[in-house]
Amino acid sequence: MRAQRDVDMPWVAVDAAGRLAVFTTAGEGPVPASALRASAAAEAAVAELPIVGGNKLLVAYPRPDDFIAFAERGLYAYDWCDAHRTATASSGSYELVAVPLRPVLISELPESLRLPFEATLISGASFGASQCRVAT
Repeated sequence: MRAQRDVDMPWVAVDAAGRLAVFTTAGEGPVPASALRASAAAEAAVAELPIVGGNKLLVAYPRPDDFIAFAERGLYAYDWCDAHRTATASSGSYELVAVPLRPVLISELPESLRLPFEATLISGASFGASQCRVAT
């Protein structure tokens, strides 16, 4: 399932090790149905997370503020970079943009903030890897 075309939508997930990530679609990236259903709660949950540490920005963007803010809250930050590539150069994956210096695990979140992350488990992923394929 896809989000509304041309609208950059963030969505969240957890991997099998309990690490948390936020994905931004660049208006084109695939979004699992479970994440789409939890999208409103996800944005609120991310906004409530406290800053827990620094970040390492891996990609130079003109305005990396959102990715930095996600990583400072302990989330791995991925972006759908294919939106800016030709079909032959596309990766077909979300790509890691920012890494938290102090990753937060799902078990560390208060129960009130866990639900949007738990709604989408990407069991085959290891957040922190350079790319993440998403099944929809």
